[in-house]
Amino acid sequence: MDLPLFARGSILGFSVAAVVGPIALLCIRRTLSAGFGVGFVSGLGAATADATYAAVAGFGISAVAGALVDQRQRRNRRRCAQTAQAEASKDTGERQDRQRVAQREHHCRRVGARQAHP
Repeated sequence: MDLPLFARGSILGFSVAAVVGPIALLCIRRTLSAGFGVGFVSGLGAATADATYAAVAGFGISAVAGALVDQRQRRNRRRCAQTAQAEASKDTGERQDRQRVAQREHHCRRVGARQAHP
C-alpha cells in the first residue's frame, strides 16, 4: 500500500467529511485576518461552548432519568406497602375467622356436653 496515497486520501476524506458551519467560518476568517493565535483562541472558545452545551444536555438527561427512577421506586414501594397491608388485613381476617371457628367449636362442645349431661 502506498503510504503517501493513503495520507492524501485520508486528508481529502476528512476535509470532505468535516462540516464547515458558521462557527468554523468565523474561526477561519479570524485566523486569516488576525493570525493563528486569534483563530486558535476562537476555536477553543467554540469548543468550550459546545462542551458546555453537551454538559448541560447530559446533566439534564441525567436529572430527568434520576427523577423517573425515583418516581418508579416510590411507586413500587407504595405498591409493596399496599400489598403488605392487604395481606396483613387478609391475614387478620383469617385469624379472626379461625378464632370464630374455634369459638364456635368450643361453644358446640359446651352445648353438646350440656345436652349429654343434663
